[in-house]
Amino acid sequence: MTSTRTPLEVVDAAIDTLLAEHDPRSMSAAEFRGARYDAGLAWLQFPVGFGGLGLKPELNRHVETRLRSAGAPAPDPTAFF
Repeated sequence: MTSTRTPLEVVDAAIDTLLAEHDPRSMSAAEFRGARYDAGLAWLQFPVGFGGLGLKPELNRHVETRLRSAGAPAPDPTAFF
């Protein structure tokens, strides 16, 4: 039996992995941005390997909420990944 995950489950798994491997409270904002990009959580609608997961951008708010609650800094609109 093949198990398929919903887009929300894919995003939550990526967030869980990111936070397990990179504590945003002990890293610089730039380092965390880089780890977030590598995890595909920078811009969800972008393709895998380009800061995204190829998913609908509506899930970006969920990513931001989860990361803020884990202590990640708010995105800097003037910074590039």
